[in-house]
Amino acid sequence: MRFDAKKIFYIIFGILLAEAASFLSYLHPALRPWSFAAVSVLFFILAARNFRLAFFVLLAELFIGSKGYLFYLEFEGINLSARIAFFLIILAVWFAGVFVGRFEVRSFLKSGFFYPYLALLAVVAFGTVRGAFFGNAFQDIFFDANGYFYLALAPIFFGILKTEEGGREVFNFLFAAAIWVSVKTIFLLFAVSYFSPETAYKIYRWVRTTGIGEITAWSGGFYRVFIQSQIYAVFALLVLVFGNFSKKFYYFCGALFFSAIFVSLSRSFEVGLLAAIILGFVFVLLKHRSAFFLLFVRLAIVAAIGFLLVGLVNNGFFGAASGRAAELGGGAAVTRLAELGPLWEQIKKNPVLGSGFGTTLAFKSLDPRVLQSNSSGDYTTYAFEWGYLDILMKLGIVGITIYGWFIWRIARDFWRKKDGDPIYLGLFLGLIALLAINIFSPYLNHPLGIGYLMLLMGFLKSPDNGLTEKNVI
Repeated sequence: MRFDAKKIFYIIFGILLAEAASFLSYLHPALRPWSFAAVSVLFFILAARNFRLAFFVLLAELFIGSKGYLFYLEFEGINLSARIAFFLIILAVWFAGVFVGRFEVRSFLKSGFFYPYLALLAVVAFGTVRGAFFGNAFQDIFFDANGYFYLALAPIFFGILKTEEGGREVFNFLFAAAIWVSVKTIFLLFAVSYFSPETAYKIYRWVRTTGIGEITAWSGGFYRVFIQSQIYAVFALLVLVFGNFSKKFYYFCGALFFSAIFVSLSRSFEVGLLAAIILGFVFVLLKHRSAFFLLFVRLAIVAAIGFLLVGLVNNGFFGAASGRAAELGGGAAVTRLAELGPLWEQIKKNPVLGSGFGTTLAFKSLDPRVLQSNSSGDYTTYAFEWGYLDILMKLGIVGITIYGWFIWRIARDFWRKKDGDPIYLGLFLGLIALLAINIFSPYLNHPLGIGYLMLLMGFLKSPDNGLTEKNVI
């Protein structure tokens, strides 16, 4: 695919301005309601005047925003995020547009995705009602289920991405966001490593308060920077390598994406990326054996450059990486082990229909983050690390089967198209990475994972418009 550097530069510049405004709002709390109101009003005006561009702004926020709180409004002890505001605004404008005939929805209703999608919506609604039936707290039900509400945007994803222009434009935003998240990851590592403690602490608190990610001190003076949106660096890397996205910027982008994944020290990302790469290599060996060696060498080079780049920013990385490889513990890993028994016990109680959203479990955790706030280690939560077990516990066998049907419908069509255009192989491998990552880190119940599924669904209906160069690899 032709890499539109000019467009990507403008998108990154816009993201930079938004992030700078977010940081300024954090430093001056009085600005927070005004900045939230400003971005919401501007987004509404944009959605009313240029709906397609507003959709891609919403997509950019999803790709970079992790939990969606770059801008937020504090109200009655609850923070209303910019992501929720964008979601409600674009949905309202779209419904109004459908009512007056500006937008059409018939093609989505007639597509092969509609019935699995409708069944999934029914399951989510049932899980919400079931949670209330079992007496789960309303706040727990809402915040547990609200990630699935993003599914309401599926007809909008489908309507825009099925067009030739939409199918092309999504890659500009995907790669701009992945580049930004990667650069931001390296910047955050540099900032906490070398800035003054006062400045570094302000940046750290901004990252934590806005839910962008976590920064954790590691051995040897290294800092782990984990950002949920780094998963889009994983997706972009797979499209770059196997989708033949851009030869000109291959090494620059590939090294950046790898560096972000390395700094995250996320085993979930590593497992997902490794699973996707192995499957991609198998496909290349079977279909394009002559390209295998070149693919392997190029991938090894960008991985090595990314590894060295992180080491240059903070040489404690080399020790941290080797220690992480040998270590079986760690906060998230400890929490996963502690969750496993209680999760299975709860699943056994309602295996078919699930226990509904907002179901909480109590267990003892040795996670340092838990012990810091509660020395006894007692921990109660409705959010669990085991992605598929979380779905199974709340929606039951029926729910996880229907969700699997929806995913299978998307995966099947991508698998059928993978031989025609390599971009489909790259996106399909992104789906494989997502499914593998969700084993250990929940993304399929979050807008970050659901958004990627809807992106794939819409892109499948985009015309075959020569997105990539003809030769694979």
